[in-house]
Order: sequence, then C-alpha cells, then structure tokens
Amino acid sequence: MSEIRVPEPDPERWLEQIRELVMQAFRVFRAHADIARVGLATIPTGPNGLRVAEGQLAIMLAGGVPPKAAAMMIDRLGLYVCSDAYEGSLYANRQRGSGKELGEFMSEFFGQIATFYRGLPTDRFPNLVARIDDLMDANGTERFEFGLDLLLGGLVSHIRDAGPTTKD
Repeated sequence: MSEIRVPEPDPERWLEQIRELVMQAFRVFRAHADIARVGLATIPTGPNGLRVAEGQLAIMLAGGVPPKAAAMMIDRLGLYVCSDAYEGSLYANRQRGSGKELGEFMSEFFGQIATFYRGLPTDRFPNLVARIDDLMDANGTERFEFGLDLLLGGLVSHIRDAGPTTKD
C-alpha cells in the first residue's frame, strides 16, 4: 500500500480523485495479488493502510459525501479491490500450475467456458446462451472499472439524497 499515492482532497474533483485512488489500489493489488488475502477480513491498522483510508475519507468528505456513507464506502471499496485481486491471484495460481503462458492459459480457459455456455440447452438458459459473447467481452480491468463506476454512482446518489451539507 506504500505504492498508493493519496492526493490532497479537491472538492471540485473528489469523484475523479477517489476513482483514481481506487484504480491505483487495483493496480498495486493486481501486481502483488497474493497480498489481497491480507486485506480480506481485516481492518487497516498499519501506517499505509491507515494513510489510504484517511485519504479516502478526506476526499469523500471534501466532496460532500455524508460522513456515515463515506465511512462505509471505505470498507466497500477495500473489499472490492481485495476480492478482485484475490480472484486474479487464483487464476494466476492455476496458470502457473498449467505450465502455460498467461495469455495462452486465459484464452484456453475462457474459450472452454464459452464453449460450455454455448452448449447449454437453450430452453433452460436462453439468455446465457444468447449473451455469451457479451458475458465474455471485457477484460479484468474493464470489468473492475465497470463495477467501480457503479459503486461510485451509488455513492453520488447519497449526496443527492442527503441534500445540502454544512461544512464544520
């Protein structure tokens, strides 16, 4: 987590800042995927974990996110990053065990999944069979960003729902 740069909160750019901070965490945890397990079922107590959590909270509060929503979002964002990176580490372990290069392994693995889905009975799984290309069309980073944008969109709705805020 020492590799994650935390910017000074800018109320005008808070959403962009929190998104970039989470994307940095995503890249760091992907690069050191086995460390993702450390972040699951724990609360930040080390200096870098605390620094990142404090920065996230400061950015969201500067942007007008209600304190309770901001506090809960720190947990949800951390869980989102860690779980995605942990899943990536499981694929990496499978790949290493296969003796194949990552690209070859992933192509073969997802090819097998696509073939399986295409072979499902269409009377029971018409949507899965028809949408397999959509299901398989995005890489891990695209999927992560999609989910992150959904989370952040939900966070923004808490600002609208809370109405005007007063600054202490």
